[in-house]
Amino acid sequence: MIPDRISDVIKENLVLRNEIRVAREAAEITAHLVVKQFQETERILRRFQRSNAQRKAVLNAATQFAIIATDSKGFITVFNTGAENLLGYKAEEIIGLETPILFHKEQELQDTAEKLQSICHRPVQGVNVFLETARQWPSLQREWTYVRKDHTQFPVEMSINLLREPDHAISGMMFISMDISDKKMSEQACQDSEQKYRSLFDSNPNPIFVLEPETLRILDVNPMALEAYEYARVDLVGKSFASLGDMEADDEHFRIIRQKEYHEGVKSLKVRQFKKGGKPFYVNFRTCPMEYHGREAAILTVDDITEMLEKDALLIQAGKMTILGEMSAGVAHELNQPLNAIRVGNEFLRVMAERGNQVPLDDLKLVADEVTAQVDRAAAIINRLRAFGRKAEFEKEPVDVNTPIKGVLGMIGRQLALENITVTLELGKGLPMIVAHENRLEQVLFNLITNARDAITSRRVGKMSPSQGIVNIRTFQDAGMVAVEITDNGVGMSQEVRERIFEPFFTTKEVGKGMGLGLSIIYGIIRDYDGHIDVQSQEGVGSVFTFYFPAVPCQEKVQS
Repeated sequence: MIPDRISDVIKENLVLRNEIRVAREAAEITAHLVVKQFQETERILRRFQRSNAQRKAVLNAATQFAIIATDSKGFITVFNTGAENLLGYKAEEIIGLETPILFHKEQELQDTAEKLQSICHRPVQGVNVFLETARQWPSLQREWTYVRKDHTQFPVEMSINLLREPDHAISGMMFISMDISDKKMSEQACQDSEQKYRSLFDSNPNPIFVLEPETLRILDVNPMALEAYEYARVDLVGKSFASLGDMEADDEHFRIIRQKEYHEGVKSLKVRQFKKGGKPFYVNFRTCPMEYHGREAAILTVDDITEMLEKDALLIQAGKMTILGEMSAGVAHELNQPLNAIRVGNEFLRVMAERGNQVPLDDLKLVADEVTAQVDRAAAIINRLRAFGRKAEFEKEPVDVNTPIKGVLGMIGRQLALENITVTLELGKGLPMIVAHENRLEQVLFNLITNARDAITSRRVGKMSPSQGIVNIRTFQDAGMVAVEITDNGVGMSQEVRERIFEPFFTTKEVGKGMGLGLSIIYGIIRDYDGHIDVQSQEGVGSVFTFYFPAVPCQEKVQS
């Protein structure tokens, strides 16, 4: 019995040992798994902490944006540094304690709730205003008003997004806002500027056009432009500005506009424009760059100078009448010569008839030819006077500068000779044309030549034997300009007088001998033709007046 009992004990001992071994192995495996699980949990926790730190760093780095997140009940769970900066609260004052309602105007929330109720057909209130806003307009940026801790208000652009669990259940909301106070101020300033511009534009007493630089198409006009050009707005807007006047689309002024080379502005003077019915009028205009509704444009301001030019023309015409009055003695002498010749021929015929003598055919033909020649000579003098006295037009045309010089000397040359003044000519040959008007150039020349005569006469005063007066007229080309030079050996001028001779009403003559407008008028005429004048003078020696005009190769008729 005993051996059997021992055998059973041994078997049980072996089984127990085996169970202990299995238990030990199981414990080791379990411990290993626990350690691995613990290590994995640690890694996940560290990863989560890093991710959470990164998320927090990202949120806090976005200082220009207020980022606020809530849980499903609307309580704030995230309140970044940008939100602290914008709203004046600290995160610890807000997180878990408040809802975003704190930062909004009650009236604004109520107005938004009413809009949402009309869409949802059910009451919307509290934080549900934000929830329904996110549902109806997901990610849409809308303008809201935020209220700071100090109760000041400012506009923001805010988007509201729903936060969802993996099963799509709503877990909260995310509010991303940006302060747009500066933007609103800029928009208001821009609007105020636009209103100010429109007010100045509409109330300006001068016509104003806004043009598209590349095409010269009219984009906008003010009321005075409509009144001056007598167009309806619908007829003028969209039209090319070049079609309103004589200037061609390839004119230098328009070329500068198209190529946008007018940063300092560009002017055109005495330009002829046409009203809707074709009636002409004259303007100066200036063009400057501008921005119009976000695009580059040109603003062209028009100054109607028609009335001023008409007054100038009357003044010029009065000057011509004065000149014709001064010419009367010389003209009478010029006309007496052909009249005397005609009289002599007629007396010869009358004497032959009284004596009953037959006039030989050759003599009769000679008398007839001479009478015809003298009549033509008198007619030419009268025609020159009529042409000179005619009111000058504003038109410009190609002119040979030598032609008006000859015309003026044909009228007063004889008179100068009677006053012991010799006129010498050095007229250049083959000179280019200039763009001017012959009649007005004759006035310039007549004025300068008669001034030279007066200067010579003044030098002779008090002398027992008057010196020979000399006036030399020379024409030449100089660096793309055509020049006329008039030199005299008259009394000359001091520097003080020379600096003032082109001032209106300035004169060195005695009272009643002139109004001091002659040189002022010719200065204006020369400037009208893009010319300039140079004066050199020395007291007791004489003066040299030289005026220059641009030489033009084109001889086609052009207009101002």
